[in-house]
Amino acid sequence: MTVFVMSGFTMLVNVSPTLAAAQAGDLIKKDGLSAVYYLGDDGKRYVFPNESTYKSWYSDFSGVVTVSSDELASYPLGANVVVRPGTKLVKITTDPKVYTVEPNGSLRWIQTEADATALYGANWAQRVIDVSDAFFTNYVIGTPLASNQTPVGSLVKKAGETNIYYYDGTNYRLIEDEVAFLANRFQHANILTLASFTAGGSTITGSEAALIKTSQAGAATGWQPGQGTGVTVALNSMTPAAQSVPQTVGRIPFLKVNLTASNDGATNLESITVKRTGLTGTWTTFKVWAEKDGVMVTSKRALTSNDDAVLTFAPALTIAAGQTATLEILAEVAGASGNGALGIASASAVSASGSTVSGSFPITGNLMSFTDYDVTELTFDSPANSYVYKVGDEDVELGQFDINFTSDERDVVVSSVMLRNTGVEDLSTALMNVKLENNGNVVSSNATFNGRYATFTFSNGGLTMLKDDGDQTFTIKGDIIGKDSTGTDSVVFKLNKTEDLYAYEKATGFGVSYGNGNAVDVSDTEIQSGAVTVSKKSSSPSDTTVIKGSKSVVALVANIRADEIISSDGLSVYYMDDSAFDYSFSNVKVYLNNALLGSFDTAATSSVAYTAELLDSSLNLKKGDNEVKVTVDVKSAATAGDNIKIKLDGADLLDVPEYVSNGIAVDAGDISGTATGSEISVEGGDLTVTRNDGYASGRIVVKGSADVSLGKFAVKASNDVIKITSISLGSNVVTGDEITDSSVYDMKLFVDGVQIGTTRNFSGGATFSSLNYTIAQNVTKVIELKGSFDSASTGTFETLATFNSQDSLGKAIGAKTASTTDFEVTELGDLIVETGADTPNADILVAKSGVEQEIAQYKFTSVDDSSNVTEIEVTNTAGGADARIANYKLYAGSTLLDTAIPTSDVATFYVTGNQLKVAANASQTVTLKATFNPIEVEGDTASTLELQITDVVAKSSAGTEITEDLSATPISNEMTILKTKPTFAKISNLVAGANVEQEMLRFSITADSNADLNVTDLVFDITGSGAINIGDVSLYQIGNSTVLDTTADGDFSGLNILVTKGATKQFKVVVDTTGLASDEKLSVTLNNSTAANIAWGEYFVTGYTTYDGSNLTAFPISGGVDTY
Repeated sequence: MTVFVMSGFTMLVNVSPTLAAAQAGDLIKKDGLSAVYYLGDDGKRYVFPNESTYKSWYSDFSGVVTVSSDELASYPLGANVVVRPGTKLVKITTDPKVYTVEPNGSLRWIQTEADATALYGANWAQRVIDVSDAFFTNYVIGTPLASNQTPVGSLVKKAGETNIYYYDGTNYRLIEDEVAFLANRFQHANILTLASFTAGGSTITGSEAALIKTSQAGAATGWQPGQGTGVTVALNSMTPAAQSVPQTVGRIPFLKVNLTASNDGATNLESITVKRTGLTGTWTTFKVWAEKDGVMVTSKRALTSNDDAVLTFAPALTIAAGQTATLEILAEVAGASGNGALGIASASAVSASGSTVSGSFPITGNLMSFTDYDVTELTFDSPANSYVYKVGDEDVELGQFDINFTSDERDVVVSSVMLRNTGVEDLSTALMNVKLENNGNVVSSNATFNGRYATFTFSNGGLTMLKDDGDQTFTIKGDIIGKDSTGTDSVVFKLNKTEDLYAYEKATGFGVSYGNGNAVDVSDTEIQSGAVTVSKKSSSPSDTTVIKGSKSVVALVANIRADEIISSDGLSVYYMDDSAFDYSFSNVKVYLNNALLGSFDTAATSSVAYTAELLDSSLNLKKGDNEVKVTVDVKSAATAGDNIKIKLDGADLLDVPEYVSNGIAVDAGDISGTATGSEISVEGGDLTVTRNDGYASGRIVVKGSADVSLGKFAVKASNDVIKITSISLGSNVVTGDEITDSSVYDMKLFVDGVQIGTTRNFSGGATFSSLNYTIAQNVTKVIELKGSFDSASTGTFETLATFNSQDSLGKAIGAKTASTTDFEVTELGDLIVETGADTPNADILVAKSGVEQEIAQYKFTSVDDSSNVTEIEVTNTAGGADARIANYKLYAGSTLLDTAIPTSDVATFYVTGNQLKVAANASQTVTLKATFNPIEVEGDTASTLELQITDVVAKSSAGTEITEDLSATPISNEMTILKTKPTFAKISNLVAGANVEQEMLRFSITADSNADLNVTDLVFDITGSGAINIGDVSLYQIGNSTVLDTTADGDFSGLNILVTKGATKQFKVVVDTTGLASDEKLSVTLNNSTAANIAWGEYFVTGYTTYDGSNLTAFPISGGVDTY
C-alpha cells in the first residue's frame, strides 16, 4: 500500500514496487516518495496538483510506474498538469466566476447560470471544482463563453441518439465505437446532450496522441505565487517558443511573465529591467517595451551597452491583492544577427514600491534566431475628406481611412491606431463618444484622448484582418459638443508616424512593415456655432439600470450656448420609450442653470417614437453656456424592462425665442444641434444563489463531528436591497446508503462567522424561518450551512437549500435553490506523518553548550478528521550519539511542546493541553531542536544524527485512537556533530586577462568560534577550452606575497593553513594565462561534490582528527567563466 500526496490531497493506492524504465506518456513515482508525475514526450515530468485534476485524466492509479531515484532526477520538472478539457468546471476560491476548461488550460467564463444549465444540465454545479490561488495561474483566461457555444474539447451527443462526438473547435468528430472511446480515456460522465449540431471532420477510430497527451502543449515551469507582502514573478506558460525571427521588424514577442501580488495588499509596479542574452553580434536598432492585454504599458527603450533596458511604468501598474498581471516583453530590431533572448535577471530588476520581490531568477524567454524574413506589409491610406458640422450634431462622420495589404500577405491583428489632431480645438471639449466602425460594426468604442492624440484600441484584443478578406475601410464617428476657437480648421486628423498604426502577424506575432510614410492626412472638420447650439455635456450619464421607486434619476445633462441673451416662452423636451410606456415613469423635472424650469408626467403611448412636451414657462438664456439637466422618477409599480430616453432637439427647442437687446426673433435656422440622453431601464430586484464552497462530490466527514461546514452559498442581491425571509432544507436526497435523519442535528446558518436564525434539528428537512436578513443592492454575501453528526451511524448525506426572499417594496421574489455536495460519513480519519519541506539539509553541527540547533521538521496531516497528537517517539537510526545530546526540544512554531533526553537512541515527547491538534484536511509542522554537550576529547567527536519518527499516539475528534501512517519515512537528513567546522565563501571573481599571474578566484575560510582548525588539501577544478593551455596555478593568502603552493593543475595538497577559532583568512587563486588563445574560456572552481577535494582537521589535547569536504555548505565556489 502506498500513500500518494498530491499538493494537499492524499490517497491510498496499490502500486507495484518494481522499478521500471519509464517511457513518454507514463505515470511515474519514486519508491518511498508520494508525488506522482506524468512523463511528457519532451522528457519532462509534469505534476498533478490535486486529485480532481488527476481524475479528469485517469479513472484510477493502476497505471503508476515506480522508477529509481536516479531516473526520476534525470527528468527535469515541466509544469503543473491542468484539468482535462471537456471534463470539470473550475473556479478560484476567492471569485464566484465559473469557467469551462479548453485545451492547454484556456478558461472560458460561463456568464450566466442559464448558460451553465443549458450546457451541463440542472446539476451543473456538481462539476465545479475549486482551484487554489496558487495553481490558478497555471491557466490562461480566454474570452467569455457565448450563449449556446460549445466549449472546445467537449464530448457531445444528440438527445435520443447513441452516437458520441468530440468537438475540436471546428468539427464535431464521430467516435467510431466504444473501443475508440476508451482508447482516448474518455468518460461517459462527461458527455453533454445538445439539441442539434452538424457532424463533420474525420472519424476518431482509435487512440489519438493529441487527445490523451496529459501535458498538452507543455509549459515552462510550474509556479506557485508567494505569500506575504510583495510580488511574485514567474515565467508564463504561454511564453513564445524558440523560433526564427526577422532581422529587421517592428515587433517580436520575446517573453511573457506573470506578476502576482500577495494576498495582503496591492502591488504598484514601477519598473522592470530587461536583460538581453545570447550571441547577437551587432544591430542598428534593438528597442524593448512591455504590453498588457495587447496595450503598451511602457514606452520603447533602446538597449544600453550593458545589454539591458529599464522599462518604466508611468503611471505605475497596480496589481490588486491576490491577482495576477501578465506582461509581454517585445522588441523592435533592425539589422540584428545571431540569436538573442530577453529576461529578468534578478529580483532587484523589479521595482515595486518597496514590495518584496520573489521568484526563481533569472527568468528568461526562449532563444530567438535572427534570419532573413519578410513580414507582411500594410499601407495606411485615406481620402482625406472635409466636413462641416455645428455644435450639437451627433453621431457624425469625422474621417475615413483604409488599411491595405501591399506585400507578403498574411493574416494580421490590428491592435490600435493613434491619430494626431493638428486643428485648433481641444479634442476633449470638442468631441464626445468618438468611435471607429468597420462594415457598420463598432470595432473600437470611446477613443481615449491624450492632449492632441486620439487612440482607438480595437475590441477583444485586436481586429483580425484576414488576407483572404482583403483591404478594410474604417470610419470615424462621434458627437460635436463644443467650439472654443474662431479658426475653421477645428479638428484635423492625421496619422503622425507609421508606427502609430500598431499591427502584427497573427501567426507569428511579428510586427508588420509599412508601405506608407509619416504624416498621412485623414480628415479636416470645421465646427460652426449658430446663435443657439445644443449639445450633450461630457458629464451626462451613460446608459444605466434603475430599480422600482428610484427618485430623481439623471437622464440628460446638456448645454445650450447662446451668442446673446435670449428670451423664450418655453422649452420643448422629447422623451421616448423603446417598448412603449406602461406608466413606469413620472415627474420629469427640467432644470435650467440649476433652477427648476418645470415638470411633467409621461403619457402612455403605443408608438416607439419621441414625444414632445412643451414646458410653458418663460425663460432667459444668458450669453454663453447654459446647463439643462433632466431627471425622472421611477414608479414603485414600474414594469421591469421599461425604459426612457430624453432628448433636446435644436429643430424644435425654444418657443418664440427673441434677442433681449432688441426684441428681434431668433431665426429657426440659427438654432442647431441635438442632445440625446442615456437610456434609463427599469430592472427588477432579484436574488441569485450559487454554491461556491468548492467541496468535491463524496466529501468525507467522520461520524461524531460537530459543526461541519456542509455548504457555502454566494447570495447576490441584484438591482435592489433584498431581504431573505427564510431558508428551508429538503430531505436527504442521496440514494443508497443514507445516514439516518436522527444522526444529523444542530443545523446552523452563518454569515461572516456570525450565526443568523436559530439552530434547527434535521428531521426529513429543516426550515430557518423569520430570518429577515438584508443584503444591500448589488452586494454578495456568503451564507454557510453547518451541521453535526452523532456517532450512531455512517452513510451519505446531501440536501437542497431553498432561499425565499422579497425586494425593498416587500414583493416576493421567486424561490432560488442550490444543493450541497454529497457527503460520506465514515468511521475514522487518517494521520499522515512525513518529513517537512523545509527540514534542514545535511550539515555539520558544532557542539556548543547551551545552544539549540535545528535538526529536522516533521509535517502532520489530518485526513477527513482532526487529530490530537499526544505522544511522539523519535529514534536516532544512525545510533551512538546519546552522550552528545544534552536534550531534544519539540516546537510548534514558537511554542515548546516538550523536552526529552534520549535513552538507547530513543526519545519520547509527551504533548499535553491540545497543543498539537491538527484540523481536518489540514497540516501542521513541528520542529525538532537539539542542545549538545561539549566535545572535549577526540573520542567524543564525529557522532551522527538521523532522527526518525517511529511512533505517534493521537486521538480523533470523537476521542478514539488513530493509527498513524509513517510510510513516508519521516526522518531528518544526516547531521554530523563536531567540535568546529570551516565555512568557505567566495569574495569575488575578476575579469581575466593574458597575465603571468592572473587572479581567477578570491575566497575566504572562517573557523567556527568554538575551536581552531587546520586546512591541508584544496583541489580546484580548472575547466574550459583554455584549460589545456594554462601555465602554473598558485595559491596565495591575501596580505602575504609568499606563495602557499604552486602546481600545474590546481591540486594543492600538504597545506598547513591554521585558522584560529572565530577568525577568517582570505585567499586567491592565480593562473598563468599567457598561453591562452583568443576566444578560449577558463573557469576556476572549488567544489565538494568530490569529498576528497577538501581536507581539514580539528585539534584535541589527545590528538588530531581529519575530515573531507562532506556536508560542508555554500559550494560550489566559482570565479565565473572568462573569455580571452
